[in-house]
Amino acid sequence: MRTPPGIKRTERGIGVNGSTSSKLFVPVYQDILGHPKIMMAADRLNSSEIVVHGLLQVMWTWTLRYAPDGIVDMLFTGGIGRRVFDLASLGIEEVEQVRDVFLEVGLLEGTENGHLYVHDWMEHGAGAHLQELADQSAKSKSGVQV
Repeated sequence: MRTPPGIKRTERGIGVNGSTSSKLFVPVYQDILGHPKIMMAADRLNSSEIVVHGLLQVMWTWTLRYAPDGIVDMLFTGGIGRRVFDLASLGIEEVEQVRDVFLEVGLLEGTENGHLYVHDWMEHGAGAHLQELADQSAKSKSGVQV
């Protein structure tokens, strides 16, 4: 679990080889609604699949900008998570509820050194997109056509 080469944290979030991009995205697959993890999380949060999907989108986009390595400890600590997820408007009292449910159903993972990691971030999530952007940037700098 490392940040892809060429990806750097900046004051505005992350950048590919020193520049920030407004074209970064998080891939979302058509079968996300109705996915067993989403349904289980909705049940455990006493909420809907749409709300869980929204929480995931917020987590993924926050991670893309502020934690490109997929380590999201800071998001799930107190005030940051409550504000980012806007939990008050969802009737969820504490960000720890979201963290615990996401860990339980496998949307988050605990690392061996105690960090929180977005499940499959580098393999399937935005981490793969960030790696692709870094590779394209490196190729363009070396004169290889992309």
